[in-house]
Amino acid sequence: MDSKLSSYKADMILAVVLLAGSLYVFWESLSLPDSPYEPMGPAFVPQALCILIGFLAIVVFVQGIRKWQGAMEQSPAAAETEPSETDDVVKHPWLAILAVLLMFAYIGSMHLKLLGFRTATIIFILLLGVSLVSYEKEKVVVLHLIILLILAGIMGLGGYYLFTQVFYVNLP
Repeated sequence: MDSKLSSYKADMILAVVLLAGSLYVFWESLSLPDSPYEPMGPAFVPQALCILIGFLAIVVFVQGIRKWQGAMEQSPAAAETEPSETDDVVKHPWLAILAVLLMFAYIGSMHLKLLGFRTATIIFILLLGVSLVSYEKEKVVVLHLIILLILAGIMGLGGYYLFTQVFYVNLP
């Protein structure tokens, strides 16, 4: 039961961190200057994404509270014997925290001008994908890694082309 409780707490902590981060980015986007080239301005997309992330963080937080309260009401014996709908999530609660840390490193590397968009995106997708791959079957792992390399290249190079050539957004 302790691992389930800690998983719920990790979900709630992650939700608070995401909500705080989205509020900070939303606040900073308010100071972006207007653009004569776009009717919605450069702040629209960051603000829309911050609202979406903030809303989803609140949903995760509320679900974490409900599940935590439900686990507290159960007896320890019942909590161990009855299957839970969150058993798959409980097995790897730190994977979400790793994903968030990788995201912050991804954004930070571009903000500090350590890496450009293409390189940072390829590295981010590779690291995140490698952390998500199950290493139980060797043949499947090789196939997943090949697909991951192709996907990382498409996202890094294709994303750069899409933003710079189609949307006319300058990227680092």
